Amino acid sequence: MDRELLQANGSCLQAVANRLASMANMYTGRYCHVSIKVFSHHSGGIRTFARDDTTTDPRQKVDEAYENELRPYKTNYVFKKIIEDKDCYYFISNNLRGDKHYFNDSNKDWPEFYNRCLVVPVANTLEPSRESDILGFICIDSKNGRFENDYFLSIVMIVSRFVAVPFQ
Repeated sequence: MDRELLQANGSCLQAVANRLASMANMYTGRYCHVSIKVFSHHSGGIRTFARDDTTTDPRQKVDEAYENELRPYKTNYVFKKIIEDKDCYYFISNNLRGDKHYFNDSNKDWPEFYNRCLVVPVANTLEPSRESDILGFICIDSKNGRFENDYFLSIVMIVSRFVAVPFQ
């Protein structure tokens, strides 16, 4: 992909992240963050491609530290679960600190930033059945906003299909 197309896709995905963050804030009544991640099948690595504009400096520093490096998906419980569990089409948790299975080895400071999340794979299909179907992830998190399996999840799943287009 040439540099201009990559920048255009980045701008488009940042606009999507901004809009989803605004919707998540209204939905939860709390402050939420959105990031869009790219998944490489070849290396099994994940990288943040876009974040909403309200993201704080410490999160951006984590992104900058890994800017040219893919982090193995197996270092994050949610990505590992969605990629490896064929029956897992999304992930919602309203208490990550209380989840004995949750881990995020690529960002040890995660409890400082969030405790709740909604993660949907960016894929060619609404129900990815293989690792090769997954192109990335839409990640929405909050310290205290509550996510449910309801209309907002459906909206994010639909948006994930549109987000898949620039990844292909």
